[in-house]
Amino acid sequence: MRCFAVFICLVLALPRLAFANGETSCPTSLAATPDQTNKIVLLSWNISGSGATGYDIIRDGAVIATTASGATTYVDVMPPNFGPGHFTFEYQVASVGLTPVCVSNTVRVTMSSGAVVFFDDFESYAVDNDMTIAGWQILDVNSPLENATWSMTNPSGKPNPPLSDGRSTSGNFIISDSDWGGGGANTNIPGSGMSHDIWSPVIDCSPLSEVYLHMDVIAHLNENEGAVMYVDVTNDGGITWQTLFERASPGRTFAPSLPTTSNADGFHGRLNLDLSIYAAFLPTVQFRVRHFEPSWDWFISIDNVFVDDVDLEQTGANSILAVEDFSGGIPITWTVQGLNTGNSTWNTNDPCARSFVTNGTSFPYQGGKAINRLDASFAILDSDCNPDPSEDEYLMTPILDCSTQTEVLLGFKSEYMHYVGASTQVLVSIDGGATFLPRAIHSYTAGAVLLSNQDPLYSEYLFSVPEAAGQPAVVFAFRYWSGGNRYFWAVDDVHVTGNTNLVASTGQAPRSGIAELDVSGALDQNGLPIASGLAGPYSVTLASGLDDFVITMGGAPNQAVIILEGPLNVGAFPLPGPMGQLDVGVPNPNPPYVPSGIIVLVDGSSGQFFDSFFHTGSSGTRTMNFGPSTLPAGVVMNLQALVKTGGPTVIAVSNAVSVSIL
Repeated sequence: MRCFAVFICLVLALPRLAFANGETSCPTSLAATPDQTNKIVLLSWNISGSGATGYDIIRDGAVIATTASGATTYVDVMPPNFGPGHFTFEYQVASVGLTPVCVSNTVRVTMSSGAVVFFDDFESYAVDNDMTIAGWQILDVNSPLENATWSMTNPSGKPNPPLSDGRSTSGNFIISDSDWGGGGANTNIPGSGMSHDIWSPVIDCSPLSEVYLHMDVIAHLNENEGAVMYVDVTNDGGITWQTLFERASPGRTFAPSLPTTSNADGFHGRLNLDLSIYAAFLPTVQFRVRHFEPSWDWFISIDNVFVDDVDLEQTGANSILAVEDFSGGIPITWTVQGLNTGNSTWNTNDPCARSFVTNGTSFPYQGGKAINRLDASFAILDSDCNPDPSEDEYLMTPILDCSTQTEVLLGFKSEYMHYVGASTQVLVSIDGGATFLPRAIHSYTAGAVLLSNQDPLYSEYLFSVPEAAGQPAVVFAFRYWSGGNRYFWAVDDVHVTGNTNLVASTGQAPRSGIAELDVSGALDQNGLPIASGLAGPYSVTLASGLDDFVITMGGAPNQAVIILEGPLNVGAFPLPGPMGQLDVGVPNPNPPYVPSGIIVLVDGSSGQFFDSFFHTGSSGTRTMNFGPSTLPAGVVMNLQALVKTGGPTVIAVSNAVSVSIL
């Protein structure tokens, strides 16, 4: 048993980080300033007192760096595999060397992987006049009576608008707040053309052949009044405008912009608009947002405005789940699971006749609180419909094989009527639906501003789901839970697509049931896991003292495993026939051509104490977690397994895994 005792000693450790608050030298007032051009995020924070030996920089729950003591800034460079698309990163800063550990506030930053010609998260403004200086134009048209002028001061203190996944944005945002500014004599007059408008600065789109406008939006227009939201674009200084987006309150009863099945309802999430035919290659482009004729209604809030060349509504090239429109009911290949049955769980019967298309004749139907946008067939969880039992209901797709996909995208249409006490999630499982990953792909109830018992919210969503890429048993689920009598959620046109842009490799591939090796979820150069079965080598990066060193071996049942370590050289030594090839070791050009530089970390056939763990179990696999590694930063270990087969070939070679310690 050469080297394995040292290996065990180096790998085992206790995690350092534990979170708490209220200690000297604690980081406070964390702020993030994104640089969309150079793809970096500047983090800054305040400290007082002393005692911390440094600060851990935490991105999306993982420590990515540790600063020196006294540091108050850090520059985070986006990962090399960043993109394509928009990505929201969540940051915290935690003290090192204090007990208990202090953790800062949380900030969220959205970054575009594309060419960005305009971005504003409104963090650089202290007052509205700062926006005017930066080129924004805040206009009240036709002398509105309400004090619903666009502002970044958030006069009524409303929560932030939602990100694309439903979590709230952080920091400043802009709002036109009819709820705060209207009422009594200060109420705009329906049909008057009174409008609260905001124009963007002039944007130079001349470098771009494709131009897209993105912004995080909540538009609560009111179910029984008359507000309208418009987004328009101009390339001639505002002489002419083209309307690209329109939403009307389902209670609006006067022209223009009467509600229809094409424009009714509020909006929730990231709005993505194609400006290309009006903006590509042009130097003087502007857009405007209009809160038109609100009459003591609710509000429109906006954050994280981008103009770039990234099409966030592009589905994948490969169809994994064809569009399910529920015209034949919920398919037998889908699963409905929860506390209830029949019309009290997910169904396509529309038991309380919410559908305007099927049952309505004019707006507002059901007082505006109806399914105004979806066609006649959809899946619905109607909590408000009698008999109102408590719910925790899942609508689950069939098991989907995404093992060869480098990107997986879930799309669906959604119409949601919120009531306080209800919660929603869109979830993903990579074990066939037995369990679901904790991160929700989307949730209406993840902390952003959301009104109860008001206008329905209609959005068409498309999410990239990196957890599903390379996985052979993916299930998506729509989960709704409440105490009952909490209105509805309807979904339609659910589809899953993928992209397969594989970089070819000539390393030994993992072979399920024959020989495979994984360390802590290693990925190949396409970002796909061992389960993809693609040619190796695979790699993983672990933070010293933080990330667990987990070995998973696979092969025939109850067989010994030998772990080798050495320099990584793909194709260093091909073995006969189906045995495979060694990808570790220094190639030897002379007979017998066996590579040099290989260390036997452990030999599971030798019968020594630790060796006895290195056998596949009765299922053909074994997983061992050695805890957080204390291997020093900079160490690289290249591992490959020889798995006994119990057959005439005697052994088979697994894929190689390169383990790097940060």
